[in-house]
Amino acid sequence: MLYRDAGDEYVVKSFDFTGDPRAFTATLGAQAAGGGGDIPESPEKGLAALSQLGWRSGRDVAKVAFWVGDAPHHTENAGAMKQAIVGAHQQGIHIYPVASSGVDDLLERTMRSAALVTGGRYLFLTDDSGVGNAHQEPKIPCYFVTKLQRSLVRVLASELAGTTKTLAPADILRTTGSPTPEGLCATASGDTVQIF
Repeated sequence: MLYRDAGDEYVVKSFDFTGDPRAFTATLGAQAAGGGGDIPESPEKGLAALSQLGWRSGRDVAKVAFWVGDAPHHTENAGAMKQAIVGAHQQGIHIYPVASSGVDDLLERTMRSAALVTGGRYLFLTDDSGVGNAHQEPKIPCYFVTKLQRSLVRVLASELAGTTKTLAPADILRTTGSPTPEGLCATASGDTVQIF
């Protein structure tokens, strides 16, 4: 599922699931970012279109969507954005946002809300990645920095197992704040929260 914005070459472009990894790789590799330049985009339309995909059904199915983005929705589309997130939750789809360079406060709040509501996790690129422009520091008390590929593998393994997979110490590039090895973090208010 790809999305852009009104007035671009397309607003939403959809490709259904395939069991052929080569076909998936070829389709994904043929896509390119384009349009943009005006900051707000139409992620609410992209997320709403998740319902059109041929998701498997059943109890032992992990429905996971990675939302990669760097621009928020248009503020006048906030209601549609909320409905798209709620709709994904109602379908049992766990959204894992991946915040890229250019993320602002509105997009971070929206992505974190989407992850919270749907049972996903907020993932974000840092300047450690060396990809794109500068990356906004997330507004959380502490976190681990790992390679994105390792994070995605751990997220999927956790979804398939139905329990959070432990972060391997060798995967940690650095930390911000003071997380414990078990992923506990003290907040400014004195509470302790679990980080992923």
